Amino acid sequence: ASREQVQDPKQMQQLLEEEAITIWDSVPTTLNHVLYGLEEQEEGISQKALRLALVSGDWIPVDLAERAKAYFPNVQVIGLGGATEATVWSNYYPIQEVTADQTGIPYGKPLANNTFYILDAGRHPVPYGVAGELYIGGVGVARGYLNDPAKTSASFMANPFVPQGRMYRTGDMGRMLPDGNMEFLGRQDYQVKIRGYRVELGEIENQLLKHEAVREAVVIAREDAAGGKYLCVYMVLQEETASAEIREHLGRALPSYMIPGYMMPMERLPLTPNGKLNRKALPEPDARMHSEERYEAASTETERKLLGIWQDVLGVENIGMRDDFFAIGGHSLRATTLVSKIQKTMNVELTLQDVFRLPTIKEQARKIEGMSKMAYSAIEPAKPGKDYPLSSAQRRLYVLHEVEPESTRYNMPGVVELTGKIDADRLEQAVRSVIARHESLRTSFTWIDGEPRQQVHEDVALEWVCRDADEAQARELTRSFVRPFELSQAPLLRTGLLRTEWSGCKGMRRTGCRSMQRKRRCWSCRLTGRVRQCQAAKADGFMRRSART
Repeated sequence: ASREQVQDPKQMQQLLEEEAITIWDSVPTTLNHVLYGLEEQEEGISQKALRLALVSGDWIPVDLAERAKAYFPNVQVIGLGGATEATVWSNYYPIQEVTADQTGIPYGKPLANNTFYILDAGRHPVPYGVAGELYIGGVGVARGYLNDPAKTSASFMANPFVPQGRMYRTGDMGRMLPDGNMEFLGRQDYQVKIRGYRVELGEIENQLLKHEAVREAVVIAREDAAGGKYLCVYMVLQEETASAEIREHLGRALPSYMIPGYMMPMERLPLTPNGKLNRKALPEPDARMHSEERYEAASTETERKLLGIWQDVLGVENIGMRDDFFAIGGHSLRATTLVSKIQKTMNVELTLQDVFRLPTIKEQARKIEGMSKMAYSAIEPAKPGKDYPLSSAQRRLYVLHEVEPESTRYNMPGVVELTGKIDADRLEQAVRSVIARHESLRTSFTWIDGEPRQQVHEDVALEWVCRDADEAQARELTRSFVRPFELSQAPLLRTGLLRTEWSGCKGMRRTGCRSMQRKRRCWSCRLTGRVRQCQAAKADGFMRRSART
């Protein structure tokens, strides 16, 4: 078939008729389009010679084989998988009876003389049922990519399970089913994180195709202006159906974070010249596409209050009552802020779980109207006193310190490299100002009447170190900073400044800029460019056009 025929279901039907085709080989999308075209015709097709349909290269709709047999009674549909790097096909699965609760077509078993390995990140075999990355071994594995040794070494490697063998890293995810067949879980590229959860887009697509109104569907992850990811589904419908009904259908089988925020009906999905889905040609969703319902304004006082809070949290003005919080810029951190503002403003205890479960203003308002009011009270500072009780976390660490007073296990050391001229006095003053501002940095711990207590001091003596050092001395002084604290002496921190001499960079030594080598005054060039770009060098008059750093 020519490229033009592949993209036109009617031409493909004509080809089947005229040539009495017996063997079909394509991506699932192409066969799917032909079958939908046949289903729309009253007469169907007279030539039914097709006996073998091979489909590979993409997700296989669960009902594809059953629908194919409705027009070609003698056809056997076989799913194939593999990679060009392993001579195209390495595994197969004859699609027989499909159960009602089946969510996908298995990837199948290896062809003769081919081997599949499902390995973890350390390239160790994973147990049955556990997801891992698919590797292909056997006679079909290629030698590598022509004239591209870097790419070859990244994808082709020695087979640790077969002496002298090689295997190919596919980048696909899968797992082993109890019956010995593999399950394809999609490309690693198609696995995304939504609200901190790993989502497999193919799983959502399979659930969408189970809805009687959905003919074709593809789910992709997009990014909003703030960099947050959201799910968008593009679907071809057999009959006009509200997105709310499809959401409800998905909600019965999938968790809330896997429900696409945007649902975009299309007349047909774009295809590449070889019949595969063209994901790059899918249009950007419009701001109102996340809800197929018409815009609905706030109609109750509760909805109006929630609308104001949503607008403040999301920075979005035109929000409808049925708009999904997570589809218009919301994420877990903003959801936490939303809950806090609702509790403070409306005096109700709406939880974070409620926001995930009820992501629209309409649903949240209905929930809030059925809740009893509660007085919101801010956390007030404790009254001044000589000492205070310990929290459970403080008590645990204090007891551990008493058991091992010389331990530095819970010290949190850190080194920050500063480049340029540093005013040591002002830096020390800044550190002392921070300590003066925060009571937790002026707190010590001691035993009072047989109980560990914490004491907040008005003023503390800060241990401040400021000295010059070469690189070896700096390393030794840095190590000496990590030593035990006496918990009864505040502040429980120490800080300081080490000034190291500049010994001249390789570029300076190579170009012979003796003036700069002698003075050792280049503070900020950092091996990044020409000396004439170094402001410190300009200020001190140590610049030569020929010198490079």
